[in-house]
Amino acid sequence: MTEEIINKLDEITKIIENDKDNKKIPILKKKIENNKELISKIEKVKNNDIYNAEYVKLKEEILKNKDYKNYQGIENDLYLITKQITNILNTLKEKSDCK
Repeated sequence: MTEEIINKLDEITKIIENDKDNKKIPILKKKIENNKELISKIEKVKNNDIYNAEYVKLKEEILKNKDYKNYQGIENDLYLITKQITNILNTLKEKSDCK
């Protein structure tokens, strides 16, 4: 069963690596990093209280940025997929420990 799991994980890894959205991540990240105005807003948000009106205004402006929004969406999707895979692996590990 261990070999099957490893093979399946390799297959999943290749699918994720070849995913068209996943390939956009480095491009979007570079665009975000090169956008000095956006980076400045992100830094200000990090240093602001979430209940501050400036925080809310900055956050809205950041989320209007198409590249940032796309990057965050892809990153969130990858996080959820990784979390699901980890949960499945943990369940399989627990089952094998019980035997």
